Amino acid sequence: MINKIEVNIYGQNYQTEDWSDYDYEDFVTSVSSEFSQHVGKEINITSENLGWNNASVYANFLLENPEDIITKLSHDSMWDMSIIKTKNVYKVKLNDHDGTSDFVVSFEKENNNE
Repeated sequence: MINKIEVNIYGQNYQTEDWSDYDYEDFVTSVSSEFSQHVGKEINITSENLGWNNASVYANFLLENPEDIITKLSHDSMWDMSIIKTKNVYKVKLNDHDGTSDFVVSFEKENNNE
C-alpha cells in the first residue's frame, strides 16, 4: 500500500467563465476521497487568522462525513479553497468575503494499545 505524502486539492463554489458545477463536484469528490480515511477520528483545526478580525481559533470534533472539511470551514458565500497535505498535516487556505483564512487540520492518532 502506497501512503500518499502530498495531496493538492483546489475548488471554489461559484461559477466563472472557466468554472462549472461539474468542476465543483470534482472538488467535493476529491475531498471526500482524501478524507474518507479519517472518518471516525478526532479532527483538530487551528487558525491564526480566521475571518475579518484575524481571530485565533482552535476547534476539534469527530469527523463523521468527509465533506465536513468543506462545510465547517467555509461560509454560505462565494469562496475558493485549497488543501495541501504534507506528511500528516493538511493546510487549508480559504478565500471568501472576509479575506483569507489559513487553517491547519490534523487528526488524533489512533490508539493501538494491544
